[in-house]
Amino acid sequence: MKPEMFSITNLSIISLLITFQLLPIFHHIYVLGDGEVTTVTAHDGLTTETQPDGLTAGTQLDGLTTGTQPDGLTAVTEQGAGTDESMRLLPLIHEHSPSEKDCDAAITDPAVATELTSKPYTVDSDKADANISNSCEDIKQRGLYPENPASDDEKDFPIVFIRVVYRAYHIQELLFNLMYAPQNLYCYALDSKSSPLFHEQMRNLSKCFPNVILTENEYEVDGAGHNMTKSYMKCLETVSEKPAWKYAILLQNDDFPIKSNYELVKILDILNGSNAINVGRPYRHRVPQHIDWSYAGLNLFKDSSKNVPDSRLKLAKGSPSVALSRGFVEYVTNELNLTTLINIFDSKPFGTDEMIFQSLHSDDALDAPGGFTRKCLDEQSDFTTRYVSWSWSNRTCKSGNYRHSACVFGVADLNHLENIQHLFANKMLSENDYGAIACWAMRFSKRIASKSTVDFESYKQSQITSDIRPLKNKAISILSKKSG
Repeated sequence: MKPEMFSITNLSIISLLITFQLLPIFHHIYVLGDGEVTTVTAHDGLTTETQPDGLTAGTQLDGLTTGTQPDGLTAVTEQGAGTDESMRLLPLIHEHSPSEKDCDAAITDPAVATELTSKPYTVDSDKADANISNSCEDIKQRGLYPENPASDDEKDFPIVFIRVVYRAYHIQELLFNLMYAPQNLYCYALDSKSSPLFHEQMRNLSKCFPNVILTENEYEVDGAGHNMTKSYMKCLETVSEKPAWKYAILLQNDDFPIKSNYELVKILDILNGSNAINVGRPYRHRVPQHIDWSYAGLNLFKDSSKNVPDSRLKLAKGSPSVALSRGFVEYVTNELNLTTLINIFDSKPFGTDEMIFQSLHSDDALDAPGGFTRKCLDEQSDFTTRYVSWSWSNRTCKSGNYRHSACVFGVADLNHLENIQHLFANKMLSENDYGAIACWAMRFSKRIASKSTVDFESYKQSQITSDIRPLKNKAISILSKKSG
């Protein structure tokens, strides 16, 4: 990875955080030629104060210069900056996140993490979004988006990220910035009931980058999973016609990256065309009753001659966040008709998005590319795409906050998240602990720039579901046994 990448990515994240959180407060910052900061005009009549470390907004640093943003905010531009110099601007976001020093300390010192967790920094997403200008010029001023792949490995292994979203544009742009690579594709399916402002902001984002796609059709999605698969399918159908990409990763609104793009490429390459799907035997009460599960009854194949009545779809259940090989995606979009199957599961009250891709992936008779045999259902897993700490598991949740039985991670959870093998984690919310989001964003930007320490070989044989309390219908993740 190029050594200068840290400055670009890190400063991009910092600029994004600064702009989002100070935009409602500051209107103009003027920087003199020698780096001295003069008057800052604020809508409430306040003036700037010296930052805790003695820096003021826009102060020139060793190896860095400042450039004025269209809205008057200053943005740091790279001039051979190193890690220390670029991170020294962090106190500019001190109103909504811990200092860089405290963020780093929270990763290693439980006492600091506990203290920060007890008095979290919070941000109201609706208010934050209302104060964001997101013209293409503003978006690209807030973050530096590279025009070329960071490495040959990444250039040769484009990834599609598919995300169903419904709120918190300021978080969506931050996640997009954290995960951005020019060779990748980013497809968003919006909840039809999202606010007009959120729709407008996401449309503007899609107009600014040729590799960002918004689906034309929108559905009303909910926490129970209704219409989630339909939304994913619209993106999958669109990207299946795009060239070059190797894997598609399905995500939800608040899924945060744990691994850098380079690390994702290396890990997915190890799978050799296999899917990464968390899967196990389904809960009996979630299986629709009195259904003809034969291929004929489901009208499963577009080629009606393959819809034989003596082959029945065997059901499985798992996490909706999955990594699908291109071979699997093309098979599903070109060969299968999922209309009946999706409607059957959407008729259930809960978990409707947890069984379709999982069942197709693990049905022996279907033999989908990248899938595996059902004999693996009761074996331990290799790894799963997304990490969630459920209230019924023995996984840690140091924040103590749960939403829909899933831990809302805080600053105190960052040390654990940094060391897990999963690719993504769910979830962090700005209303609960924006400091955790800000600290993770800056920590993650360091991860992008530094040499990876991930043991990629461990993904071939790793077993990481031992921390889930054994259940009668335990959820497990299997690395596929068949490549396609």
